[in-house]
Amino acid sequence: QGGACFNVDLLILFQKVQIKKFDRVTPFLKKAHFLPVKQRIDFKIALMVYKSLNNIAPEYLKGYICAKGQLSHSLRHDKDFFLLDHPPLPRLKQTLRSFSHAAPSIWNSIPYDIRCSNEISLFKKNLKTHLFSIAFCN
Repeated sequence: QGGACFNVDLLILFQKVQIKKFDRVTPFLKKAHFLPVKQRIDFKIALMVYKSLNNIAPEYLKGYICAKGQLSHSLRHDKDFFLLDHPPLPRLKQTLRSFSHAAPSIWNSIPYDIRCSNEISLFKKNLKTHLFSIAFCN
């Protein structure tokens, strides 16, 4: 699901090396309420999308995302105006990690009530809680 996958393993290794007191990183991350690397990347991308959709982000980012158009026939999920269109699949695998390709899959996977938050602080709090529960569900 998006992000710079080629560097994630290196970041995870660095994260583990920095915590020498613990046998495992997971208990420390859980206790400190830190997101693992992959969820942190998803958090940052989702935050950029939120800012773009709410005219808080730099102007150039808006050109990389496109809201989904509404269909002429009515389906239950058509009422969700906060979904993004996926661009056509690229030829190069590296392009899948770009913002324009990673952002729609990450954004569309976030629950509707979080995506339609009207305050950035509320969005960040709920998104972090959501990603934390995905990372550390038992």
